[in-house]
Amino acid sequence: MTHLSGPIPASLANMSKLEMIYLVATGLTGVVPSFGLLPNLRDLDLAYNHLEAGDWSFLSSLANCTQLKKQNKIYGIIPSEIGNLRSLTILYMDNNLFSGHIPPSIGNLSNLQILSFALNDLFGEIPDYIGNLAQLIEFHIDGNNFSGSIPSSLWHWKHLEKLDISDNSFFGYIPPAVGNLSSIRDLIFARNNFFEHIPSTVGNLSNLSILSFAQNNLFGHIPEFVGNLVKLTNLFLHGNSFSGSIP
Repeated sequence: MTHLSGPIPASLANMSKLEMIYLVATGLTGVVPSFGLLPNLRDLDLAYNHLEAGDWSFLSSLANCTQLKKQNKIYGIIPSEIGNLRSLTILYMDNNLFSGHIPPSIGNLSNLQILSFALNDLFGEIPDYIGNLAQLIEFHIDGNNFSGSIPSSLWHWKHLEKLDISDNSFFGYIPPAVGNLSSIRDLIFARNNFFEHIPSTVGNLSNLSILSFAQNNLFGHIPEFVGNLVKLTNLFLHGNSFSGSIP
């Protein structure tokens, strides 16, 4: 990979016909410029560089890029302007140093299919307005400092296939409404503080391939319905207080 070792050339942001910008791991430094003059921009990937957000004006400028479908990882506090990128279908912001809360404006991104905030320093509760993202196929928030319970709006996501909320501080019981996630394939709740029993409605999730409730505070018997999950390839229940025999 060629190393540019410097700021992003200003001339790049003026090439109005550009549709894709891939400058991954090229040694870029400095502040991310405005891309608002690139109306045809569809994909922007500046990952694995040493860029700075500055005053975040570059993010606001992306609201003019109405064709933008995919944006790369960025770092810092998530600004409310993120909600202006209404055409986004994929947003990876994982493995960075984001802190603070998920801004309410995330609920404006109704076209999102994949959203990942994994491996950051975000905290607080998952806001209820996250339920507005009805088209989500994947939602990853593992490896943060979220707490509280899961908002009820999340259980209405009919298209969701992957849900990973592991390695946080969620607590409470796992609600029966989890059984409404009819398309779910990967359900990963490991390393949190959930307690009581696994709800029987999990047995309705006939497409499950990965199920992990490992390292929580669950107890009781391993439920019989586990045997009905015929597509299951990975089952992780260790680190709990289950008793009785294996069904």
